[in-house]
Amino acid sequence: MELVREQFRQLLDILQAPDADGLERFLGRLPLVMNVVIMSPHGYFGQSNVLGLPDTGGQVVYILDQVRALEQEMRHRLHEQGLDSITPKIMVVTRLIPQAMGTTCNERIERIHGTEHAYILRVPWRDESGRVLKKWVSRFDLWPYVERFTLDVEREIMAELGQKPDLIVGNYSDGNLVASLLAHRMFVTQCNIAHAIEKTKYQDADIKWREMDSTYHFSCQFTADLIAMNHADFIITSTYQEIAGNDTLVGQYESMKA
Repeated sequence: MELVREQFRQLLDILQAPDADGLERFLGRLPLVMNVVIMSPHGYFGQSNVLGLPDTGGQVVYILDQVRALEQEMRHRLHEQGLDSITPKIMVVTRLIPQAMGTTCNERIERIHGTEHAYILRVPWRDESGRVLKKWVSRFDLWPYVERFTLDVEREIMAELGQKPDLIVGNYSDGNLVASLLAHRMFVTQCNIAHAIEKTKYQDADIKWREMDSTYHFSCQFTADLIAMNHADFIITSTYQEIAGNDTLVGQYESMKA
């Protein structure tokens, strides 16, 4: 009851003397996010037997840990407001790979261990004729399939959740681009997590991208990063250097400013 009284006092203060800080504190106490979609299309996304497979590593571990912590926080906030009857849902959306290399990546849906209502939803990639791609595709070669994948994901999300999500979180260049397209189509808040921006990993890649384009398709990837970073409502980063760089290097996200 004390929490309810405190929120009513905050609301009364806002109505009598509105200010940005007070409004931020008040809204920060409200459980406004019930359904979250997390995008991670590339690689083999699963809970076992996947680490070490192509394009599959720390990002998978990071997202699974993130999902468990996020669900716990969402449930805690709902409990604080006396809304235990409301069930928060988290959906990690990735690619369904028919030739799954002994993993569960050929299963459409999979519950995430250690959660109550968080799942991996897998959607296949299709070529321009609509045929499902059966084998793994490198993160550098996936760009022709992203737009169709986005449309398929939108239908699958609506089928599973029965409504639009409240938040879409992208991961890496491909996931951030899909998140941008979905957020734009569905009018949903978008968050980006870069993990690694390739042009900072390959020396002079932003200058010599033409020389590398036949192998890495940096023209597509850098464009995807530029679109996604400028479309996002907010970006999660690990270090200040990613934001602002240092005396000799521009920050990763500063370099995406448009």
